[in-house]
Amino acid sequence: MASVAPDPLAHARTAMIESQLMPCGIVDPRLLAAFAAVPRERFVAPGRERLAYAETVQPLGSGRWMAAPLTTARLLAAADVQPGEKGLLVGAGTGYTAALLAGMGAAVIALESDAALAARARALLAGLQGVTVVEGPLTEGWPAGAPYAFVLLDGAVEHVPDRIAAQLAPDGRLVAILAAPEGVDRLAVGRRVPPAPGATAGPHGAIAFDFVTECSAPALPSFSLPRTFRF
Repeated sequence: MASVAPDPLAHARTAMIESQLMPCGIVDPRLLAAFAAVPRERFVAPGRERLAYAETVQPLGSGRWMAAPLTTARLLAAADVQPGEKGLLVGAGTGYTAALLAGMGAAVIALESDAALAARARALLAGLQGVTVVEGPLTEGWPAGAPYAFVLLDGAVEHVPDRIAAQLAPDGRLVAILAAPEGVDRLAVGRRVPPAPGATAGPHGAIAFDFVTECSAPALPSFSLPRTFRF
C-alpha cells in the first residue's frame, strides 16, 4: 500500500480554524470543513507558505492581496451558500475563495482581471469540479453566466456597478465589504431593488444593502468612487 505524504501545515490549518474562525462565530460545519480541506498555503505567493495561516492579508503580486482568513470566512458565512447554487466570484486572485466555494457545493465562475493571477488560479484549480476561471474586467462581472444566485466581491469596494447587480437572479444576493469615506469597512449583504420613480440612485445603484459587521479587506481595483475636491 502506498504511503500518504504527511501534510506539514495541517496543524497550522487546524489552529487557524480553532483560534481565528470559531471564536468569532464561524461555526457552520460545511464552511469549517471547506477551510479544513483547502490548503491555503498553495494559494499564497511562493516563499510565504509557512505564513499562509497568519491572521493577516497575504500579498499576491500585481498590487493584489488575499484577505485574512477571518475576513474570507465572514464573507462566505454572509453569502449563505447552498449546495448546487451558481455564483460569481469577482476578484478571484489565485483561486483560494473559489476553492472554498466549490468545497461548499457551489458552482462558481471565478472572475479575475490580472492575467498572471488568472493563469495561476487556473493551474491551482484545474480538475476541481464546479469552478470555471474566466478573465476580464472586474467591474463588468460575467454576464454570459448570469443569472447568479449569489455574487461575492472578494475585496473592499466603494460602490457596486449596476451592470453587476443586473446579473443577480431576482432573489439573488450580493455580498461585499463596503469601504466608506470615513475609513470604516463594513460587511454587507445586498439584494436588487426596483428604482423608485424620480429617486436618485445611491452609490450602489440598484442594490439595497443590510450591514452585518465591521470588517476590513484589501481593496479591489476599479471599484472606487470619483474623487471630488474639498477644502
